[in-house]
Amino acid sequence: MASSQQELPTPNADLDLPQIQLPRIISAYHKFQLKNFSTFYYCGRSKHDRLYAVELQHLQVGGKAPLGARPGLFLHGGPSTSSPIVAATGDEMRERYNKYVHGGPNSDIILVGSPNPAYESNLMRGRITKNGMVAFSFKVRASNLLGEVDEVFSWIRVPKGSQPGLENGGYRLVRHPQKEREKLVPGMDHYCWMWWPTHDMLNEDETIAILASGKRWQMHTEVQLFTIEIISEEFTKNAGDLHARSILTTAARLFQMRGRTSHSGLAKAERRRMKAACR
Repeated sequence: MASSQQELPTPNADLDLPQIQLPRIISAYHKFQLKNFSTFYYCGRSKHDRLYAVELQHLQVGGKAPLGARPGLFLHGGPSTSSPIVAATGDEMRERYNKYVHGGPNSDIILVGSPNPAYESNLMRGRITKNGMVAFSFKVRASNLLGEVDEVFSWIRVPKGSQPGLENGGYRLVRHPQKEREKLVPGMDHYCWMWWPTHDMLNEDETIAILASGKRWQMHTEVQLFTIEIISEEFTKNAGDLHARSILTTAARLFQMRGRTSHSGLAKAERRRMKAACR
């Protein structure tokens, strides 16, 4: 189902945005509520060490830039919702039709004020890997000695108890290497070739971080939703503001989308996509 979307002004147009830091361990907490909550917080050393606020936007509520009325969330560059918005993510926008796809597997990732224009947008795409695992893949524009390059990452679902530190399930974040020039040809997976032709999406060897889901039942006033742990020292040294914003935003989006990140849901969306492509 798609809904109409009006273009809204960019938030924080006249503000200098803070640089987002990515601690080695960062956890998401919210105050216990029986009904849907609208805010949670990324915290550092403890649940009282609030670093960044995440504001959820539910269906057709709000209309805050740059999402408009799309369901999604906003990452704030400080510990409250009054801090500037540095990133946002929401249901995929189909620019051709000026509509968003409600309940689909893909999400727009919007990095506000980055790098030069009002904001930069790319897509986190849900897919099933060759090994049959649920994955959500996205790009980050990074700088190195050769200039700007696109790095491609995937959050890959990990079943409960199948990996140390992920007893309650979660994801591992992998960075896919660039292909060698002679291998830049379409492979068996046309979907991956179409969106990430320069990267080896079958290579999942470099694990950057893990996202550990919180316990399902917690009798506390402050509920731990999930924890991100960066396990690559090399990545920690080189990660910049765009990496931090992208990782924190996509991780929060996975939590918000938890009702539609199942294998069956993604497989159903894949069948719809293939059917539409054959028309």
